[in-house]
Amino acid sequence: MPARRPAGPPRHRAGPLRRPGERPLRRRLRPAGLTVSVQDTVGSVIAYSAIVHLGATVPPRTLRHVLNCEDMVTLKTARFDAPTEDGRVLPPDAPGLGIEVDESALGEPIAVWNS
Repeated sequence: MPARRPAGPPRHRAGPLRRPGERPLRRRLRPAGLTVSVQDTVGSVIAYSAIVHLGATVPPRTLRHVLNCEDMVTLKTARFDAPTEDGRVLPPDAPGLGIEVDESALGEPIAVWNS
């Protein structure tokens, strides 16, 4: 009989996804003095804007880096003007992710759900 995976929440590289009431991973790592790298595998400008906002939630003493890999994708899906200060990228003051999406670059939606 093949081995079966135990029942429970799905797992990802950093361990199990959070259960209700469980502290986020970064809160569990901070007391141990571990640093946090915030990055996307290979993302668009839209993905990078989300990464910048996530990186802003990590205390500076535990933030290792926020990786900008938007130049790995040649198709520009949005404009994102994030200010930098002392070598750190900061989320812009604009609403939402602070991006201007180029809808023509995205093309037609694959699916649309209506309530």
